[in-house]
Amino acid sequence: MAFSLVLLLPIDVASSDHLDCVQSKGDKDCEKPWIQLDRDLMMILWKVLYWTTYVLCWTAYPVLQSYTMAGEFGVGEKMLRAVKENLIFYTICLVVVGILLIAITITRPHDMNGTAIYGVAIAASNAWGLLVLIGLLGHGLVEIPKRLWRHANRTLTLRHYQWQAVHQKEAFEKAKRELMIALKRVKKYADKVPKHDPLRGYIEEIVEKCPMQYRDIIVGEGEAEMSYSKLVSLHRKVVFYEWEVLRSKSIYERTLHRAFRLDDIVKARQGSETTIHWTFKKKRSGTFASQINFFEWLWKLWLEPLMLRLFALICAGMSLVVVYSEVVFGIPHKPNLSVFALLYSEEVSFTLQWLFVFIPVGYISFCAAWSLFQIRLFTYYRLLDNHQSDGGSLLFSAAYLCRLTAPMAFNYLLMAQINNTAFSEVMGALTLTILGTDFNYYFPGILIILCLINMFNLYTKFVTTFCLRKFVNRFVFDESFTDSQIDRGRDLIDQERLKRERGIDDDSFLTIPKSPSTYGKSSPAIPRERDDETVRFKIYGTTGMGSPSMRGQPPVSHEIDSLT
Repeated sequence: MAFSLVLLLPIDVASSDHLDCVQSKGDKDCEKPWIQLDRDLMMILWKVLYWTTYVLCWTAYPVLQSYTMAGEFGVGEKMLRAVKENLIFYTICLVVVGILLIAITITRPHDMNGTAIYGVAIAASNAWGLLVLIGLLGHGLVEIPKRLWRHANRTLTLRHYQWQAVHQKEAFEKAKRELMIALKRVKKYADKVPKHDPLRGYIEEIVEKCPMQYRDIIVGEGEAEMSYSKLVSLHRKVVFYEWEVLRSKSIYERTLHRAFRLDDIVKARQGSETTIHWTFKKKRSGTFASQINFFEWLWKLWLEPLMLRLFALICAGMSLVVVYSEVVFGIPHKPNLSVFALLYSEEVSFTLQWLFVFIPVGYISFCAAWSLFQIRLFTYYRLLDNHQSDGGSLLFSAAYLCRLTAPMAFNYLLMAQINNTAFSEVMGALTLTILGTDFNYYFPGILIILCLINMFNLYTKFVTTFCLRKFVNRFVFDESFTDSQIDRGRDLIDQERLKRERGIDDDSFLTIPKSPSTYGKSSPAIPRERDDETVRFKIYGTTGMGSPSMRGQPPVSHEIDSLT
């Protein structure tokens, strides 16, 4: 839904210009755009898009994100935990809105009405969205051209993969150790808790979610004292570390496969043949096999690096245009020096006009989304391919994409000096003007500062200069860069290549059972009662199929301080 902006905004601009032309010159003298929508329909679409994304990003997504990461066992308990966790977030939002309302009441008391409150809510949301957008663009506008240019250097990119492999292997091993610690604690609880204990059902539910490696644990370890709150924490850890193992393994495997392919390409370039000998790819056969092999060799060794550099230059040029336009569009002068405003002011056809809107909006959206997908916050939120992204990461990214939709459209229309659209009519009187027009026009100017920091790696240089290298460990894309970790990574990749050639897979970790019955299930647990302060196990005597043997009598309660 957030990416619909890329298509909807050019249609809105073209339809609005055609409407203005018809009103001033008549229908016969105006060229019709490819796609034209009625003004009222455009306003309805913008309202639906805005309020749907607004509700999703500020209410639904945060609650669902907390829900997916909750360790409670019931749907109601998970939802209650999610609401509680978001109360702090909502409280902060209400405080910010309250401060803005107080400021409006003091400075402009005559404007204090229902419309003002309505506008403050939108203004605060879009101000935060604009802040996030500028931060993401400060990274994406610089990093995308740099990455394309670097990937054209096959040897340097291979050394980067070798350097990365060591870190990713260590992260994978660490995640496995953390998961095994959690599984051993589950094993200790499962062995010590009686069959008909009130907490037994919760333990069985955790066991059902454990991977097959749980069966290999003979003796449990860890803290023996147990309560419901500790089971909730353990449940959350087991689920989290399972995902962490899957994610770290996926990242490591992806780097290995990239390194294998790139190593084959580098060796082909060093050899005299015009064929790439792939290690893990079946050799071609047939009439045109030699011709296909030659074109593949030509593309991978010569044409693809040239195309990468060409795209890097194109992206660098577009990034410069975006940064320049962000900096100058707020400066009061005539004519406007923004490139987008100059392109839009020319008398061009609707086709070119549509492209002049579609291409920059698409590039800005791509840079912002790419930067968002690259974010890794404390190992919790990270998007991965091959279906390895957890629900929390997906919801985090979806929420911020929704928050960027309206600010991105608003920011582009300001740069292009376009104010006759349906979007402007719907949002113009309510968006950010309450916070002051200076904020709208001059705040994007900090984009050039963020771009300079990323372009010249000032963060890394600062850390290195002040002897804080232990806080950052980055690969330097330079032919003269040397590090013992590169040699270790080269040996590690060679070992992994040899294992795969021999069909050895000693990292088949985290095989999830197809059915919970793999571990067997006990008789149904009694109604679950818990006391988080003291562990109380209520043991019922049973006969036959497990029915209580002392019906109508209070259960015998045994207090157990620890499980030994």
